[in-house]
Amino acid sequence: YFSTPDLVSVSLSITVIEGEPVRLRVLATTQLLYTAEPVVTIKPITLGVYDAGSNYVGSANYITKPVFANITGGPVKADGTPAYSQVVENGENMEMLRLGIGTVTFDSIKVREPLMGNYNITFGGDGIIGATGSFTVEVGAPHKLNVPEKHTMVREITMHPIKDR
Repeated sequence: YFSTPDLVSVSLSITVIEGEPVRLRVLATTQLLYTAEPVVTIKPITLGVYDAGSNYVGSANYITKPVFANITGGPVKADGTPAYSQVVENGENMEMLRLGIGTVTFDSIKVREPLMGNYNITFGGDGIIGATGSFTVEVGAPHKLNVPEKHTMVREITMHPIKDR
């Protein structure tokens, strides 16, 4: 509504619609706590696509492009290297954001031999402001036995009970 003295007032009606899809947000995480195993598969995580004004784009999404999920933080070994490896050989860390759909779901993120601790997953794509999720790995059932490189053999001694005389 605009008005000034001596002028006729004018009203304009403005409709704001979804803008360009530029941002991801985590909408749903199925599970946050996992038991350590040789390979841990993260349960589905769904992301929504938003415009610069934080409006959900939904079916107005007009782009198709790959979105990536990369584990960007977690426990480290004594030498400072990551104490896990992400499985990516078959594109487990990539999903397609599709035209007309305002969500993308990751259901095949995998972590090989994770240590206990908290992990971060960063989601993003070319020209898209990313989002971050997290999960925790706790102690699992034993699955391997570590034998030290050096070990000492102990001589076997057989003991016999003393018989009454």
